[in-house]
Amino acid sequence: MKNFFIIGLFIFSHSAFAQIPGKKIDGPILIFDTLTLKKGDVILLGKGSDPTSGDFRYITTPQKKLINVPNKLLGIGTHTEYKTIAEGISYAYHGNAYPIESFSKVTSKNKPDELSGVITIGASFEKLDQEIYKQAVNFEAAIQAGEIIKINEHDFTKRSNKLKLVIPQFTFTPEGVPPIEIVVEGVSKPELYARTLRWYNNHDHYQDENFMTSVDNEAVKIVGRRKGVLVSRILGVDLFGDVEYRFHIDMHESGMRLSFITGSADGQITEGVTQEDYFDKNGQVKKPFENFKRTLEQLMNELSASLVDYVLNNQ
Repeated sequence: MKNFFIIGLFIFSHSAFAQIPGKKIDGPILIFDTLTLKKGDVILLGKGSDPTSGDFRYITTPQKKLINVPNKLLGIGTHTEYKTIAEGISYAYHGNAYPIESFSKVTSKNKPDELSGVITIGASFEKLDQEIYKQAVNFEAAIQAGEIIKINEHDFTKRSNKLKLVIPQFTFTPEGVPPIEIVVEGVSKPELYARTLRWYNNHDHYQDENFMTSVDNEAVKIVGRRKGVLVSRILGVDLFGDVEYRFHIDMHESGMRLSFITGSADGQITEGVTQEDYFDKNGQVKKPFENFKRTLEQLMNELSASLVDYVLNNQ
């Protein structure tokens, strides 16, 4: 009877078996540039992060499903064909633990390799055919979303084990400060926006005069003034001044774009000094301002590091 039931399930279902994308590899792999994972490591599942269903979004079962697609040749109408869909596993797997069986690597010419883990969760009451599939695990996104709360003895719910990203650094150049992109998988734009507001309200701004404006779920803009910054050193004499800056945080579907604009609206970074005054004709920082460049970059990167750490580790 059991064999007959499974065969019937395949005949009448609109889904079929699909393989984990990419090439199977044994590992180990490195995530967040700090944590090494290998076959046999055990992951403990937290709660699913889908805001509607409560299901998991980053631990998925690849299945081939019949879906409607446009008719490319005719240019009108649709037809049905099988497409591979990554379907999140049920919320019912919360609290279960599974060993990593292997890893998969998807290689692309224009993007970094995508690495995922492979586990087998077995059957559920909701999806009786799921035991024949294997599941793909997007480790970084699942950990950030709280879908994985522990790997071996590494407990991500403890403050000492909170995650850190190796984030790009702001640099002060003759053209200004190039923006940086921060990838934060598993967090929606509204949630990124909410966490950024909480960071601003909780951040220790004792060094700066500042105020904040925002666009709901889109952007946060901070205008600040850092007092008593070492501006230059001339003939052994240190000159100090106030530095004005604008720190813009724009949210998008996969993370944040951080922009740092030095100076006020009239282009002055410190009183009477503009961007061009700090660099020579070859684009090198002038010797009297070398300390200022280091101080300014430290200010910018401390702010961005504080923001990113808060966004990652405060749900």
